[in-house]
Amino acid sequence: MLSEKYQRIIIACSNDIMEVFSNFLLERNTGGLVIDDEKLSGQTIITAYLHPQKDKPFTQKEINDFFSKQLSLFPDAKYKLISLDYIKNDDWLAGWKESFVPIHVTDKIVVRPSWRHYHVRTDEIEIVIDPKMAFGTGHHQSTAQCLKALEKIGCRGKRVLDYGCGTGILAIAASKMGAAEVVAVDIDREAIGCAKENFALNNVDVQLIRASDFVACPPCDIVAANLSIDQIIELYNELDESLKDEGFIIFSGIPCQDRQRFLDYINDKPYILKDDLTGSEWISYIGLKQKPNQS
Repeated sequence: MLSEKYQRIIIACSNDIMEVFSNFLLERNTGGLVIDDEKLSGQTIITAYLHPQKDKPFTQKEINDFFSKQLSLFPDAKYKLISLDYIKNDDWLAGWKESFVPIHVTDKIVVRPSWRHYHVRTDEIEIVIDPKMAFGTGHHQSTAQCLKALEKIGCRGKRVLDYGCGTGILAIAASKMGAAEVVAVDIDREAIGCAKENFALNNVDVQLIRASDFVACPPCDIVAANLSIDQIIELYNELDESLKDEGFIIFSGIPCQDRQRFLDYINDKPYILKDDLTGSEWISYIGLKQKPNQS
């Protein structure tokens, strides 16, 4: 295992295109991603690690071509490929851990890795995450939007479903916000293993299920669906059946350019979109499920 090598990609880019580049790298199932936002210099350093035996390695041409395509949307963006090399497994893991620092997703929610210490205020919720290869650390915009949405809705005393749980970060947040019962579902074996470890780290009681077409029974008060727009559409029936009438659902993982596609799809569904959380690249919606006799 220690003889395996990972591809390391280090990119410097202007802050306006940071999330675009981060998402581009994450879509390749990047094994680790470190973002260093240097606000004073107006640029961000992104370091990504990729397992070349599991995923197609990046090429300099591929990265350059991706940037060129973004200039129509970000005409003032700047980018430089600092490094594209290979390092040993233990080297990248040590470097990645060193750069993974606690982040405040909201004024009251802080996320940190288990190897970092943080002095929690009495009014804060601390979430400890060892992400490994699963998605969901609080750094990605869609995950942060879901955490903010859960905070807005309020979880105390509620039954909450985290559909596509990844690291389990949303399930952990719901539990620490006072949810009466939390269910987490994912189809990926690695994600299930990662979530199980994170639940233990946070000392939360979450029902963890590996399934591809799960329906909660009884239905939940809140469903968090941090998926992709295609998955939301594909799994709509399961998501809808898992939510009780007058319950809240968080539709997340929707690229801003697909906003109208989502709105057109949800238009004839029994949901009122009560709020949206819009970022530079991603948008999330809080939907309220209407009773059958409402329209």
